[in-house]
Amino acid sequence: MPFVFQVSALKFLPLAGLLAFFSLTSQPTVAKPVNKAPTQAQQETAFLNSLSPERRAKLAQLKNWTLLIYNPQTQTRKGLFPVGWHQPGIPASTYKVPHSLIGLSAGVVNLQTVFPWSGQKYELAGWNRDHTLATAMQVSCVPCFQQLARKIGLARMQAGVEKLHFGKMDISAANLDTFWLTGKSQISPEQQVQFMAKLALRQHPFPKQHQDSVAKIIADPAIPGLHAKTGWGRVPHQGFGDSLPGQRHYGWYVGYYQAKGQTWAFATRLIAQDKLPEGFAALRKEITLDYLRFHKILP
Repeated sequence: MPFVFQVSALKFLPLAGLLAFFSLTSQPTVAKPVNKAPTQAQQETAFLNSLSPERRAKLAQLKNWTLLIYNPQTQTRKGLFPVGWHQPGIPASTYKVPHSLIGLSAGVVNLQTVFPWSGQKYELAGWNRDHTLATAMQVSCVPCFQQLARKIGLARMQAGVEKLHFGKMDISAANLDTFWLTGKSQISPEQQVQFMAKLALRQHPFPKQHQDSVAKIIADPAIPGLHAKTGWGRVPHQGFGDSLPGQRHYGWYVGYYQAKGQTWAFATRLIAQDKLPEGFAALRKEITLDYLRFHKILP
């Protein structure tokens, strides 16, 4: 029953009580301040301001860049310059991750398989020796993965990519051992984090033991819980609404980090036009770890 105060009852209150009563009942309603979440632009500015001047100077030399992190358990996304999250680009050596999973599942390679060095001298000294799948991944040995592509074959490669939903790969008999490096194959940062999140949670439609193996060979020995792969593609200019001539450099760092029961998949892509900023290769990983630490995801 609602409370009803009888006016006649006021005559029994002393003067001090009357003043207190009317003081309480006549207080104006004060709106509580609303804490607004920072805008995307404010978040980006805060992060960039947290970086060293040297790091900011390197980023300023890029044509554009984007970074996305994704927690599949909470469906949370954070990142920088979201206009780039859905813009595709050449996968380059990030394809070595699904490539390994397809090869293991097809039975044409295992963790003890040796890829023999042909004797051809390559500019990257790490390629000039025999490799296992793990060491080939560590040095991103293109000739080794070209051997693997030919063992897998066109039909199994196409079927594997389709099952994994790894971007839009343009695979034919003519480019079977180069399609991830040149041509029309493309994947977006959003597609990269979806792929990596499924690998982290072992949700790909491939045997768990093979997903375990791939996760193991992309583990970062210096940071427990971090699993990642770099990629660097050089392609003629394409897309992004301009007509600048020259060569585009796509620098990727993709993977996932797990700690305290949480999973964060990430994809960073740097794009340079012709001239590369100093330390372009290292910058891919550095800026990603900076961002994970900024959000206190990585210690």
